[in-house]
Amino acid sequence: MHAVESGITIAGFVLKRGESITLTAAQVADTVDRDGNSFLDLSDDDQLARWGSVKFGQGPAPEGMAAWQDDSLARSDAREAARADALRIVDRGERIAALKAIDDKFGRPTEQWSLAEYPEHR
Repeated sequence: MHAVESGITIAGFVLKRGESITLTAAQVADTVDRDGNSFLDLSDDDQLARWGSVKFGQGPAPEGMAAWQDDSLARSDAREAARADALRIVDRGERIAALKAIDDKFGRPTEQWSLAEYPEHR
């Protein structure tokens, strides 16, 4: 199975979007409630009704499913890692092209940071 949304916890593992996990029979049995039901049997529609979004899918993650696609923190982390690599490029033209490619792939940053100095309280 695979995580469709980051943060789902299955068998003690917190998965990010796109991560796949293979469960043992014992791990699957641990998800069965007293009525004999397991959340692992929920269809996409069942998950939408229960949680308001699809959390997981059966089988391995589809090719190209990236954690950052629907997860702003993961997207920000991936974007900043790519920028750090791009900023190490010595050739100015190549560096500018790499930074533009990052903006094209990840979009512009969504967070804004402000640094401030506060006077000491006396």
